[in-house]
Amino acid sequence: MCESPQPPTPVVGTSEVEPTTLSSIAASLSAGQKSRLQSVADGLLTIYQTLIRMGFLHHSWLFSGPHDDAISPLVPMFLKNDIDPRIIYLYSILPYIRHHRDNSSQPLFFQGSEFFELRYIDEGALQQSRQPFYSEDPQDKLRPWMTCLATLGNHGTIMVYDAKRHTVGLHDQESTGSEASTDHWFMPQDRSGDEMVEDEQEEMSGDDDDDEVENNWDQSPARPARAVLRDINTWFETLLECPSGGSTWILDYSSFNELHMSDLLRKHGWPSPKFDRDAFLVDAIRAEAACRAKDNAEQTLRTHAERKSGMEYWRNEVGKQRKAADEATTTEDEKWTAKWNLFQAERNLRVFERDVENAKEELERKCPGGVCQLPEELPLWELRELRKHAPPEVKDDGEEERNQPPSDRIMTLEEEKDALYRRAYEASKADAARLCPGRNHPTGYENDDGIRWARSHADILREMAPRLVTAETEVTDTKEWLRQLPGSIDLPKTRELVQSWLDHHVLSAKDWAEQKEALELVIAGEKPAGYFTEVRVAQFKKKEELREIAREKEKRKWEEEQQKMEQEKRQKVAEESAA
Repeated sequence: MCESPQPPTPVVGTSEVEPTTLSSIAASLSAGQKSRLQSVADGLLTIYQTLIRMGFLHHSWLFSGPHDDAISPLVPMFLKNDIDPRIIYLYSILPYIRHHRDNSSQPLFFQGSEFFELRYIDEGALQQSRQPFYSEDPQDKLRPWMTCLATLGNHGTIMVYDAKRHTVGLHDQESTGSEASTDHWFMPQDRSGDEMVEDEQEEMSGDDDDDEVENNWDQSPARPARAVLRDINTWFETLLECPSGGSTWILDYSSFNELHMSDLLRKHGWPSPKFDRDAFLVDAIRAEAACRAKDNAEQTLRTHAERKSGMEYWRNEVGKQRKAADEATTTEDEKWTAKWNLFQAERNLRVFERDVENAKEELERKCPGGVCQLPEELPLWELRELRKHAPPEVKDDGEEERNQPPSDRIMTLEEEKDALYRRAYEASKADAARLCPGRNHPTGYENDDGIRWARSHADILREMAPRLVTAETEVTDTKEWLRQLPGSIDLPKTRELVQSWLDHHVLSAKDWAEQKEALELVIAGEKPAGYFTEVRVAQFKKKEELREIAREKEKRKWEEEQQKMEQEKRQKVAEESAA
């Protein structure tokens, strides 16, 4: 009697049963596959730890694997989108950087790329991650057994891992080739270890099944994964590559060039075990402050140039509008509209002429002879910038000691940041006192009181005063111009144009006056610091309501015009039918 054939027993690594959970996916992989995937996670973790040791990343941002609790709920979504089990397992063991910063100021990774984070991804973002260059061409979609380890960022380098070949490729958007992504790719000293060991070759020999037509990623340049990740870490350690770009937990690296950052790292012992990270960060904070101070000092030059450019523009515009007014002969409404446009251009020219004079006076005061920073005053400039950003001064009654975290507790990110900024401020203050004795401020900034929040509000108040005057003048001048319109002539277009302008500036003058009053109350201590923001938020909401009313009005007007046109069309058809 023949026995019924029995289904084959699934073998680990070759299971014919479709794995549907993270645990079954892990069970379906062979020891060799897991080992290779773990080497990728370990290589990336080593790079992240190097960046932490350099001070570029904060240790609280690093989340090493495994992440079963976060990845398990995502498995159905991964399978639905045809993600290979090897990649799903890799997602569960990769280290991740979670920096908790908004998208406008996040740290960048290798050559301008962004850190890869999969634990909180939704389906739309997952599908987008499969097209790392944001292409719509299906041939540019990553294979199921591929994933990014670093994403594009702003035209940066992406890092793509191929689980079938166990390779990593570095690609930029313009060349899509590893050769163009790094100058160090083919350095002889970096080639050791490129050959896979024998057990890896045997394990991967069955992974090269030709189950699909090739796409653009199949033959993309790449090298063995462990060698690439090892080399990237080595490039950071030897400063062939240097962290740059984006904002970190304590620095805005966009203020630096890589050479400057490399010099500071070497100064404090990088990459030796004696590297003093805190001393490096203190110097980097001071260097960043000096860069910001230079940019702020030169703003006076830029403002003067911008005002002059604006003045020239309105001079030309006055000529154009004067010619248009002279040639406007069709209707009285058209003539007065042209006169209004000329009035506007002449008014704007007067504003820019005044602004140029004010900017010139400020330029002479702050940049005598066109020099905005005297070399001997650079310590004062650095101190001025740090004074604006350093933590508030502590009192001299022992509060500092009471507020310090216990010595046996690891400081939080904010506590550590405040401590480093305080060190930078005190060091800068000591240098300024030594190099510029008896002086607290650079030339032209003698009224800088150095109180961070009060100065900020005082600056806003000073900038606000001329804007309020301008808005009030706009209202007065526009009302005066309206009076000259002849009442005996119908001028609908002109009156609507001028009234709209007047309504806008009446509201603007009201807003500026309210903000000015709010700031004065805050500076006087009669209202909390947040009161000014509350006033502005309320004004914004009011403007949104008015915009919505205006949109509804325009919508009704358009609908009425459409109805009128439809009615006229029907009437015409009826007349033609009757004829």
